[in-house]
Amino acid sequence: MTIEQSDLAADPWTGNLASLLEARAALQPQSVALIEGARVLSYAALVALVGRLAKALAARGVTAGDRVAARCEKSPEAIALFFAALRLGAVYVPINTALTPGERAYILDDAGPVLVVASAPEGDEVALFALSAHPEDGPLPAPAPGGRAPSVMLYTSGTTGRPKGAVLCHSNLAVNFVLLAQAWGITPEDEVLHVLPVFHGHGLFLSAACPLVAGARLRLLPKFDAEAVIDLLPGTTVLMAVPTIHARLLDHPGFTRAAVSGVRLVTSGSAPLPLDVADAFAERTGMVLLERYGSTEGGMIASNPLHGERRRGSVGPAFPLVECRMVDAQGAEVPAGEVGRLLVRSPYVGLGYWAGDKGLTPIADADGWFDTGDLVKRDTEGYLFIVGRDKDMIISGGFNVYPREVEMALETLPEVAEVAVVGVPHPDFGEAVLAIVALRQGSGLQAPAIQAHLAGQLTGYKRPKRIEILDALPRNAMGKIVKRELRDRFLGVFQAP
Repeated sequence: MTIEQSDLAADPWTGNLASLLEARAALQPQSVALIEGARVLSYAALVALVGRLAKALAARGVTAGDRVAARCEKSPEAIALFFAALRLGAVYVPINTALTPGERAYILDDAGPVLVVASAPEGDEVALFALSAHPEDGPLPAPAPGGRAPSVMLYTSGTTGRPKGAVLCHSNLAVNFVLLAQAWGITPEDEVLHVLPVFHGHGLFLSAACPLVAGARLRLLPKFDAEAVIDLLPGTTVLMAVPTIHARLLDHPGFTRAAVSGVRLVTSGSAPLPLDVADAFAERTGMVLLERYGSTEGGMIASNPLHGERRRGSVGPAFPLVECRMVDAQGAEVPAGEVGRLLVRSPYVGLGYWAGDKGLTPIADADGWFDTGDLVKRDTEGYLFIVGRDKDMIISGGFNVYPREVEMALETLPEVAEVAVVGVPHPDFGEAVLAIVALRQGSGLQAPAIQAHLAGQLTGYKRPKRIEILDALPRNAMGKIVKRELRDRFLGVFQAP
C-alpha cells in the first residue's frame, strides 16, 4: 500500500503505517535500507527483521491498543521495533535513555505499558536483541487496522513542567511522512546521515521513518561526533540536525565547503536556530540551512522551501495541509506583522493527551484548532517568525517582552556561544528580564559590554536588568535549552536578602 497525493484528501487515511515500509520493500527489496558501521540491511532484510520482532511481541501477548515502551539506543533493531509494534496495532512509547530512574518511573507509571524493551535491560525489561532473535518460522500476524487508531505516544519534553503523553495515530504520521518526502525531495537516490536519538519525533519520524518510507538509504551514527560526521559527508546527500549540532560542526576545522560538496540538503529544527549559527553556516559552506518548525502534538507546521527563498530568522511558510491563525489574548486574529499566539489545524495534529483510565483529553478544540502556545509573527508573504512561548512572555513594568527578540539581539555578539532570556520576579517591575549567556572559549567579555551592545539594538524595557554568565546552559536531549532550570536557579536574584 502506498499513499499518493490524490489520496490525501481522504480523511482519515485508513492504512497501517508499517504497511508503507512493506510496500517500499516490495518495490526495491535489494536496495540498501540501513547502514550501521560495516553492517548493511536491504529493505527485504529490514522488513524480515520487523516481522521477527512482531512475532516476538505477539508471542509475549502484545495486542492492538497495548502500550509497548522502548528504552533503546539507536540501532536497526530499535527502528524495526517501532514498525513491529505498529504492525500489531500496539502504541509505541519511546523513552529517553538518559532519563533518571525517577523520571523513567513517572513515564512508565503514567503510560502503563504491557512490555518495556531496552537495549540494556533492567529489572523486568526485555532485551531488544533477544526479541530480534525470535525464530523465523511461525505465522506473521496480519497488519492491524491503522488510520485513526493510536500508533505512538510521545512524552512532551517537560521543559516547563511534568511531561504529558501525546497520542498520535497512523494517519497523522503517514500523511506527514509522504508530504515531507515530497516537500524535501527525498527519494531512493538519497543517503540520509542519521545523527539524532530515536526516542524523539525528530530522530524517529523525520530523520528515520520518513526517509525509509521514501526508499532512501539511512546511515546510522550511534551518537553525534563532529569528526565522524565529516568523515561520512562525502556519501551523504541529506543531513537533518539541531542547532547545537550545526554549531559544533562549525567549531571543527574540517567542516568546509569541500566537505559538503555532495550534500544537497541540511535542515535545522527542534530548537530556535541562532542567527549567528545560520550566518556562519552559510558563509562556511555556501549552503543556507533549511529551518523548519513543528511540535510533538502538531507534527510538521512550517518549513522553508527546498526551492525558493529560505528567509533569515524564519521557519518558513505553513507546511502543506496546515492552516495557521495568529490570535491575541481574546482570540481575535492579529494582522500580518503583529505577534499572536499560533493556532494550527492539520491532518498531523494528534488524537489527544493520555489520561490513563479516562482515555484521552483533546489536543485540539472542537473545530480542530491546536493551540501551540508559541508566539509568532507572520509577514505579508506567509513566512512565520517564532518570537517565543506564550508562557515565556515577560511582562515587565506593564510592557510585553518577547524573550526570543532579546536572544536574537544577544546572538549578534560573536563572543556569545549560547543564550537564554527568562523572566524572574522583581519588586518594582513585577517581572524583570534576565539574560543568561555562555561565552565562546577564550572570550573575556563582561556584562557591561554586553549591555552596551544591547543599548543600540533594544529599547530600554526590553534590555535585561541583569546578565549572568555561565560556562554552559542546561539542554535536553534534543539540544533545547531548559529554561525552567535557569528560571528556578535565578528566581530570587532581584529579591532582598
